[in-house]
Amino acid sequence: MSLFVNAGAAAKRATRQMFSMQRRNASKIAMIGSGNFGSALTRILGANASRHSEFEDEVKMWVFEEEVDGRNLTDIINEEHENVKYFPGAKFPENVR
Repeated sequence: MSLFVNAGAAAKRATRQMFSMQRRNASKIAMIGSGNFGSALTRILGANASRHSEFEDEVKMWVFEEEVDGRNLTDIINEEHENVKYFPGAKFPENVR
């Protein structure tokens, strides 16, 4: 019985190591632009990046710095995970920055 348990533990360890190596060699994703179309695509990219090991978890969105209600749009997007100016009501996944 202990031999079977050890083999299972070794298989789990090997799987974790393989997944970790895949993440290290993963491709990065970035969206240039944060209008309504860019924001919609960024939501999809963020959701897909976290599900597929060939991509890094973090998705970067390049945003033109402008103010909305006295706050920088980039600060609002990073804190509230929403583009309140161009795509209000649609939340970004937590991995979008």
